[in-house]
Amino acid sequence: MKKFIFISIIIAILILLVYIISFPKDTTPVTNEDQKLLYQDATINKDGSLKIKEVLWLTGDYNGASRKIMFKNSSAYKFTGAYSNFSGDTDIYDSTGIIGLKVFDISQSNFNTFDDINNIEKEYKLVNSASKGDYGVYTLDQKNDSLNVSIYCPANKEKLFYIEYTVNDAIVVHNDIAELYWCFVENLSLEKILNYKLIVHLPQEDNSVMAWHHGSTLNNPNIIDNKTVSLESSNIEPRGFETLRIMFDKTLVPQAKKFSNVNGRENILKYENDISTNFIEQRIDIENNLNEIVFHLETEPSIYYFNEAIKELNKITWDDTLKQNYLEKINSYKDIIRQNWESYIKSKYNTTKNDAYFSQSDIDSLKKNIDEGFDSDFKLEYYAKCDELQKILDERNVIFRQSFLKIIIIGYFILGSICVLKIVKLFFEKHNYYKKYYRDFPSDDKAYIVDYLMHKKITSKTFFVTILDMIINKQILLERNPKIKSDYVFVLNDEKTTSFNTGTENTVITILFSILGKNKKCSMNKLKKFNVNTSNATKLSKHFQIFEHCITKEIEKKEYFKKSNRLNNILKLLVVILFIVSFIFGFFSNESNYVNILIYYFGIVILSFIYIYILSLDKCRTKKGIIEYSKWLAHKRFLKDFGTFDEKDLPDIVLWEKYYVTAVTLGCSNNALDKMKIRIENNPKFDKTMLLFSQCMQYQNIKTFENVFNTIKYNANKETYRSSSSRKRDYSSNNYHSSPGGTGGGGGGWSRF
Repeated sequence: MKKFIFISIIIAILILLVYIISFPKDTTPVTNEDQKLLYQDATINKDGSLKIKEVLWLTGDYNGASRKIMFKNSSAYKFTGAYSNFSGDTDIYDSTGIIGLKVFDISQSNFNTFDDINNIEKEYKLVNSASKGDYGVYTLDQKNDSLNVSIYCPANKEKLFYIEYTVNDAIVVHNDIAELYWCFVENLSLEKILNYKLIVHLPQEDNSVMAWHHGSTLNNPNIIDNKTVSLESSNIEPRGFETLRIMFDKTLVPQAKKFSNVNGRENILKYENDISTNFIEQRIDIENNLNEIVFHLETEPSIYYFNEAIKELNKITWDDTLKQNYLEKINSYKDIIRQNWESYIKSKYNTTKNDAYFSQSDIDSLKKNIDEGFDSDFKLEYYAKCDELQKILDERNVIFRQSFLKIIIIGYFILGSICVLKIVKLFFEKHNYYKKYYRDFPSDDKAYIVDYLMHKKITSKTFFVTILDMIINKQILLERNPKIKSDYVFVLNDEKTTSFNTGTENTVITILFSILGKNKKCSMNKLKKFNVNTSNATKLSKHFQIFEHCITKEIEKKEYFKKSNRLNNILKLLVVILFIVSFIFGFFSNESNYVNILIYYFGIVILSFIYIYILSLDKCRTKKGIIEYSKWLAHKRFLKDFGTFDEKDLPDIVLWEKYYVTAVTLGCSNNALDKMKIRIENNPKFDKTMLLFSQCMQYQNIKTFENVFNTIKYNANKETYRSSSSRKRDYSSNNYHSSPGGTGGGGGGWSRF
């Protein structure tokens, strides 16, 4: 069994490697397409809001740009005033919303420096929806935590994207100071931001203003004139972000409404200092953790806290005296810890032994608790007792596995018996019509109805036999191409009224003569060379779906099939469940014989496959459907033996064209079609049209026609899927920090479309 588990693990690893190699992540950067520059100009207002102007210059191809503006962190912690709350991950840094959004553009030729951010030109109009290629409009998608702006301006306009908006309640007012802690941009696309510049204006000058930068680059903010703070970066990689924290005099925002009710200055200074000296912060964390563990050790002297304390103590490498003091304190509890540990082991062993249903996890847990102790003699004694428990469990598992295997065998036997009954049922369905042959046509059903009746699905030849059916009814004429002898041309017959056409037949006419052909003609040779492109793929796919929908609707009216296959579906589900249970059981069977394990898995796989196959053969036909199905099978036997009958015993030759269609529909052999063709050519009653039809119905031509229509349908669906699917990526910069510090409020970034 161990060998089998080992091989299974190796196979799983190989499959995983193949998957990784076959489906690599697409990390290729967009070539020649970048965000050339992103400039932002922000002004802090006296009411605590923040007005932001942004300009984006894209290179390469695009239809427009999207800006996602985050203003609320839905997973933020509640602000309580603790030191850790000043990292920026609390709800105090959220905004209450975005107002005053406007969209403009700026000509590329009219933009040279940051000061040109105000050279706005065309103002864009807000619309409910827009399409790629539109210009001068934008759409909004408002959510609880963000605002998404989609701006439509194609690359050929040579414009820069400009937006301005106001962030409500962006400023946090503490008891002693005020602060802005805002993530101004995240790079949500695969492109680099080549040139980034941010300028933040305070309402008035403040000689004590301080600023810090958190983000992907290591640039420091620049305080220009005690009223203006700037930040510049270059080559901001995908998933990078730029956050600015500014601390200033709270009297600059007298109308602000967001208060923390705690002092902020010392906490902010301490936090910003700590994150810039990670090693010191690491020492503080170790000491704090050790203090907390020792506190628990004093109140609850347990082996767990003892080991955790020793583990944390070994991390102290910078102060031997400190380490020794802690060690003496920890060891002072060693005796009582030993007593508690031994009492716990004895109690747990007795509980496990007296439990009639103890499991492997109980034994493993007991061993783990023994490992944690430090008394060697006591550990050896109870390791031996664990071995005794293991023997008891192994004997119990053998009995359980044998019982479970019996249940699996009984389950497969019951399902097998049901499948045998299904086979008997299917046999009587096929022979419901008591005679061997049915010479006439069992019903006036269209060829596509008969095809569905036989298989309960739309097959690869359904579309083709529908065309053949329409040919013998003269709705479509079949002609030989005068220029190419081997080519056949389908011609729409205007003289034949179409008022009685079914929806299925009208759809075939649309596909054949409006999409695949023209001028009411369609050549088979041209069909073979038909190029399915984006423009006609959608039409073809849509009409093929209509074709299938019309057939299913007509079948429902015929009442050939039961409305629900619930019993059959339940039986299939039971087979799948039994297989899964049996498969999992094999991993835990503890069978040491590798060959027996392979035979076991081979058996359940083959049986499950056979059961599913047999259950799938039952099409759940109604009594009416069974009768029709049986008659058409008898008719199929008649067509197969067509050549053995005397001509006087056969129906009128004018019906033989329909025999061709039913032979193709029912999947009769090539031999049956050849014998009909020979009899038509040797019969003086045949006409030119019938001969042409019989020549067209050669087996090789039939397969060619089927393949042509199937190829067209497949290519249409493939092209439709390819053109409609787009690669969607969502990158969250909250999981990516290349430099220390939090992100504060805000977030979101630009991307093209």
